[in-house]
Amino acid sequence: MIIRIATPQDVLAMATVNVETRRAKYVDIFPAELLARANPERIAERWMKNLFTEPNPPGSFGLVAEEAGEVIGFVMAGPARDTTPGASGEMYTLYVLPRYHRQGIGQGLMVEAACRLRQQGHSAFFLWVLTANLPSRAFYESLGGEVIGQRFEEVKGYTLNESAYIWRDIEKFINDVG
Repeated sequence: MIIRIATPQDVLAMATVNVETRRAKYVDIFPAELLARANPERIAERWMKNLFTEPNPPGSFGLVAEEAGEVIGFVMAGPARDTTPGASGEMYTLYVLPRYHRQGIGQGLMVEAACRLRQQGHSAFFLWVLTANLPSRAFYESLGGEVIGQRFEEVKGYTLNESAYIWRDIEKFINDVG
């Protein structure tokens, strides 16, 4: 398995990983209608713009985990879109295909993204996760993430409950986890 910077050619594969993973893992915690309507092509179009055409926010980046030429996971990160949680770096999204869970891929993606955030001058980072997504929350806690808040996000007419996790010392995270 290799982790590398995402290219425009990876965006559809990343969106497909996103949709496949959500459909497999979010059955009881995400509205069924949203899971059914998820369209990798539409997601890829938005991500292409956000990562490559008009990076939003500037400095955003994607990394992919690849096995035998197949994108099996990815992370998108960059400057915080909202500094309310108290960190200037943010991991926007992290997904690994379910058949590759518990193999260190998510951890590797997070460490690589944290290294890039550090290179951008960030000393701390955070992320949002669905509060009901207990396996992901346990994963973030095992990596030293600290719960610092909750929010309710409106997504296509549905209200989703999310929890924020923070890593206050990016250098410590890289040294301890990497």
